Amino acid sequence: MEVQKVYLGFDRYRLQRTFSYAVRENIVQNLRHASIAYTFDPDADFDLALFASSEDMLSQLPKIKGKRVRKCLLAGFDVDDFNDDPTANKFLSDISINSANQADFLLTFFESQMRALLRMGIRKEIRLFPPRPTFHGDDILQAERDAFRSYYRIPKDKKVIVSFGFRRDMESIAILDSLSRVFPNCEFLYFGEQEKEFLRQKMQERLSHQTNIRYVSTLPEELYHSALVSVDAVFFPQVFLTYPTIILDFIAHEVPLVAYRAIDLPELVNEKTALLPKDFNELYQALRHIQEENKAKSAKAHLLPYML
Repeated sequence: MEVQKVYLGFDRYRLQRTFSYAVRENIVQNLRHASIAYTFDPDADFDLALFASSEDMLSQLPKIKGKRVRKCLLAGFDVDDFNDDPTANKFLSDISINSANQADFLLTFFESQMRALLRMGIRKEIRLFPPRPTFHGDDILQAERDAFRSYYRIPKDKKVIVSFGFRRDMESIAILDSLSRVFPNCEFLYFGEQEKEFLRQKMQERLSHQTNIRYVSTLPEELYHSALVSVDAVFFPQVFLTYPTIILDFIAHEVPLVAYRAIDLPELVNEKTALLPKDFNELYQALRHIQEENKAKSAKAHLLPYML
């Protein structure tokens, strides 16, 4: 059955507090490319409801109660779809699993995601959703290019290394802290919920953090494109990778990737797309020489077969 119109169910609160806005924009661009109509109005007429995360589905599904429409879910795309504890025996949260079982079908980028969902016991139809970058050009004003560094007051001569997509993972936080100490001339930014826990620490604990690492809330939506053309590297210290749309956008903009412990999304993060250091010394060398030795160009070429 061909889709006529899609309802995009996004929680407004999460659009301001997470990277949900980047997923929304990516989906909108994909729908426009496919000439499929869409709406954000739950009272409109549509034949398919699409939810970008389990939390979005939980909050928005009651708004379309009674409508005889199909429901689909982007499975395992959002940080809130994953367990807080990276050592848990199942990587998806209970809410995520329950939401997947309520949907009529699921959407994923890659076959590895499909296999992971099947291992979790999810027995719904799973369809591949070929990935596309959010932006197809960087014809933006210089002021917008400079906006990211300006907002975070980062000097032009400093390298910027960002991390995102995990929470309450103290081992990953410890790795970031260690890197900030050995790279005092780099600026490290972690975007996520860790800021609240950091603020609860005692003053002495706060003072032990390096001044060149910041645990901040979500990157403002208006700075997203600027970040893609300003960041020097993206570093993943965590085991499970979330927000594949954002990883794809960084790859499309030839931003080098460094992954230390990642075990999923092998189509996105592998030996052809990222530096994969096996110990801290290799990690140090990878980031030290990231501008001269990286896989940014080969990563972009590697992903072309997956894209629409």
